Amino acid sequence: MTMKVRLTPVGWLVLGEAALLLSSRWWPARAIPEPATMALGFALVAVVLAAWWLAPRQALAGEGEWLVAPRVPVGEEVTVGATITVQGNLPPCTILATNPLTRRREEVVRLRALSAGCVRPTWTVRFGRRGIHHLPPLRLRCTQPFGVISIDRPLGAGCEVVVLPALGQVRRALRERLDSWSAELQPTTDAGSDELDHLRPYRLGDQRRAIHWRASARHGELLVSERLDPGCRRLAIVLDTSGRGPQGVLEGRRFEKLVAATATLADACVRRGWQVTVHGGFAPGGISGDIPRLLEGLAMASCDGANLLDLIPAQPVVAVLTARPADVPAMPRRPLILGLADIDDLFRLPARLRA
Repeated sequence: MTMKVRLTPVGWLVLGEAALLLSSRWWPARAIPEPATMALGFALVAVVLAAWWLAPRQALAGEGEWLVAPRVPVGEEVTVGATITVQGNLPPCTILATNPLTRRREEVVRLRALSAGCVRPTWTVRFGRRGIHHLPPLRLRCTQPFGVISIDRPLGAGCEVVVLPALGQVRRALRERLDSWSAELQPTTDAGSDELDHLRPYRLGDQRRAIHWRASARHGELLVSERLDPGCRRLAIVLDTSGRGPQGVLEGRRFEKLVAATATLADACVRRGWQVTVHGGFAPGGISGDIPRLLEGLAMASCDGANLLDLIPAQPVVAVLTARPADVPAMPRRPLILGLADIDDLFRLPARLRA
C-alpha cells in the first residue's frame, strides 16, 4: 500500500478562498485594493503547496510494526500494540489499525509530536474466530503542518496471528468418568516414580508399600495409590471433521463446540500427565507435544469431509468427539465416545458456545 496525500476540508476551503481572492481583478467594485487581495490569494496557495511538500516528508520520520503475540485465544480480550520508531521529528498524528473482530480500520492511538526515539502504544482487541488471521499493516495519519493536507501511509508490514480454540473446564462428572475409564487401563500398585493415577480403598493382598499413608490418615481408612504404566498413559483424541451430524450438515457453531471440547479434554489430560495426540482431517497422522502445539493444530481444524474411520488410530486408548457417536466402530477396548449431547453435561465451555 502506498502513501495517500489528499486535501482536508480545511484545505479545500483555503484553496477556494485563494481562488476567490485571485479573481479580485475582475470584480466590478473592489472593496479591497487589488494588490492586497492578490497577495493574500498567492499566500494561501503558497501555504497549500508548502504543506503538500512538507507533510509527506514529516510523516516519513516515523516507522512502525505490529506488537502482538504469535498465538492468542479466540473470543478473549488480548492486548496488542505497535512499536513506533521516530528518526527526526514526527508531528502529532494518529495510528490506525484493523479491528480483527469487525475487519474495519479504526483509530487506536493518538500520538503527540515526537522527537527521535521509540514508543510502544497498546490497546485491546478480540479475535472472533480461530485459525490464522492476517493483520494488515498499521497506518499513520497526519494533517500537519497547517492542517490543510492529510497524509495516510502504511507503517511496516502486516503480520499473521494463530488464534487458538476456546478453552473451557471439565466438569466433575467427566473427571469421574475419566477416572473410571482410566482404572480399566491396567493400573499398577508399583511404588515407582510413575505418575499417580488415583486412590482406591485397600484390598486384601495389596502390598504394604502401596498404601498412601497421608491420604489414609485424612480419610480415616486405608487407601492404596494406583499408578499407570507409561504405555497406558498415551491417549489419542480424535476430532470428527467429517462435517456431518445426525440431521445432515454440521453447522458452524456445533462444530466449534466440538473443537472447544476437544481442546479442553486435551488440556485436562495433559495436566493429568497423559501423553496426548490429537487426530483429525487437519492432521491424519496425529499431532503430539505440549498444550500450545496441540491447540495450534486444533486452530486449523475445519469440516473437511474426512472419513471418521480413517482418523481413528490403531492404538487402543482412544477418545472420540463426534456429532454421530453411533458411527464409531467397535474396538477391542471401547473408546471414550463423547457426542454433542454429552458436551453440555460434561464440559463448562464459554457462553457463546453453549447456545
